[in-house]
Amino acid sequence: MEDMEIFQALRGFGLTEYEARVYITLLENGSMTAAEISSASGIPYSRIYEVLTRLEKKGWIESLSGRPKLYKPLPPSEAVKIVKMELERQLENYENVVIEKLQPLYEKQALVERPDVYIIRGIENVLARVIEMFEGAKKKVMISMSNINIEYVKVIEDALRNLKIRNIKIEILTSTDSSLEALSRLSKYGEIRTRDRLYGGGVIVDDHEVMLLLMGKSNVLAIWSTHIELATLARDYFYYLWNMPDTIRFKGD
Repeated sequence: MEDMEIFQALRGFGLTEYEARVYITLLENGSMTAAEISSASGIPYSRIYEVLTRLEKKGWIESLSGRPKLYKPLPPSEAVKIVKMELERQLENYENVVIEKLQPLYEKQALVERPDVYIIRGIENVLARVIEMFEGAKKKVMISMSNINIEYVKVIEDALRNLKIRNIKIEILTSTDSSLEALSRLSKYGEIRTRDRLYGGGVIVDDHEVMLLLMGKSNVLAIWSTHIELATLARDYFYYLWNMPDTIRFKGD
């Protein structure tokens, strides 16, 4: 029998080429002596006992006492079951070793969570990162910023328009001293609510990416992170302010 698919399957179960040839020979002919197997399979007689011994240990054949000794194949269904049980036992042992030896190393090095955290300086760099965040949004964007002016809006408006085209929900929380022109432009892209006072601000995308804004008199500083807990905390605070009684929905023009 020269069926490459069968040979490949047997090799997949851990048999060498010689072992596969011996097993198939026994299936085709029934019980045979070592000399007969060597002749029928084409395997050198000097190697045949070595191959037969390995096959018997692996559970594919069994030997029958007598003179001369005979070898017969086990049913393929039984042999496969034996091999699977042995593989499962080995995998379980490997699993125990890997978890026992390597898991403590993983936890010791604090690899469970190592989110990215960056400091961004300057309004141009901050707005550029905001646009990148918008581009990666999948469901929702939350923006919180006091005193929004029209120049900021012009920089990010194309990105906001793209969010709307992609049906990304946009919620904007700002202070009442923001530019009316800026708010009117922003209202085309999402819901806006205003408060008399709003300190700091930030951008939250899909509850897993956050930028916290620190607005100074002469400079803008932002902390950007993919830290899930930080993003969740920022989201919860955003909605705390969003739903306060003194937060008013901006109706636009």
